[in-house]
Amino acid sequence: GNQAATPSFDPATSGLYKASPGPWQFDKSDLQIERETGDPLSVRVTWPTKSESGEKASSVPVIVFSHGAGGSHHAYVPLIEHWASHGYVCLQPTHGDSISLRGDVRDNVKSFRDYVRTGDLGKHMFTRTDDVKLILDNLDQIEKRIPALENKFDENRLGVGGHSYGAYTTNMIGGLKVSNGEPDNYSDERPKALLTISPQGTGGLLNESSWDNIQLPIMVITGSNDSGRNGEEYTWRLEAWKHLTAKTKYLAFIEDATHNFGGIAGQYPGSGPANPDHVCYVQSASTAFWDAQLKGAEEARAYLQSDKMQLVTDGAGRITKK
Repeated sequence: GNQAATPSFDPATSGLYKASPGPWQFDKSDLQIERETGDPLSVRVTWPTKSESGEKASSVPVIVFSHGAGGSHHAYVPLIEHWASHGYVCLQPTHGDSISLRGDVRDNVKSFRDYVRTGDLGKHMFTRTDDVKLILDNLDQIEKRIPALENKFDENRLGVGGHSYGAYTTNMIGGLKVSNGEPDNYSDERPKALLTISPQGTGGLLNESSWDNIQLPIMVITGSNDSGRNGEEYTWRLEAWKHLTAKTKYLAFIEDATHNFGGIAGQYPGSGPANPDHVCYVQSASTAFWDAQLKGAEEARAYLQSDKMQLVTDGAGRITKK
């Protein structure tokens, strides 16, 4: 299932930033946005409704989150619901590489892995950024389509994030230069912050200067067992952090964390061992980043710049600022 089990510690008293679910109840709805070409884009919207004190959510910051290769808008429930409970609207596209769009391999683990390893994933690299832009272009329409969302979105406080292939997509939205000889028309001016979980390092279409144009505040999250699709060590993912020249950049690093961080995308065949502690670390670090960048929360900024995470996790997790 999608729900992570309980961590080995009490998130509420752990000293981690907002590691427990937040005060907001939330709701969710799926809709489709027409594309000029091809099938409509499926999007899941998860939004805060009212708080424990009965306050209604209004003018809420917006996060667009891009799934990993083969994933869909059904995944990442532990992250999406955590962010929604802390007062964020989350929008999740199902990109063209999603297994959910291909009935033939959905239930076959081996073919899923083969598809991710060898499939025509490359051709979706650029349509994925189109999907993110399509959502940003249609924020007003999405608000109108779901009556409960009327005037909810604060379009001036917009973040884009993603995991794995979705981190690639997020970096491209932020200005990542890919050496396919084409001019950069993938970036977008609207986001204020970028969250990249398990990003790619150099090789393929990326070289050491590929990150030069990414100047938005950005967080990279990885771990020491977060290997690449072709068996690259986690140090390869750290290149994405090392080569960034953005003034505000954070690295959240989790010892022993695998590519799925113990369940951030849910549990599925081949997803690796469940680890509720690691899921909690990702929930906490990412929420601190969003709060600092999209809500201007001083408490969050102070936390990110401290060694608090390292202290309270006995070194299992740490946040490094540039």
